Amino acid sequence: MPPMGHKYGAVAVERDGMRFDSKLEAAYYDHIKILVTDGEVVGFLRQVPFHLPGNARYVCDFQVFWRDGPAG
Repeated sequence: MPPMGHKYGAVAVERDGMRFDSKLEAAYYDHIKILVTDGEVVGFLRQVPFHLPGNARYVCDFQVFWRDGPAG
């Protein structure tokens, strides 16, 4: 049986020595880097785990820290 592809047809890519699960995720990384250079974002983290009730765990792609505080 041939190996299964990604459920949504995403193609993994590499940027700055890091692997991203999709071209869209890598493009967002590129966008955040520009925002850091422009001073709108002070920093960001990748693949941040959140431990939720019921022994559930959610891993977000990016946690972004904006210069003006939380977006809302």
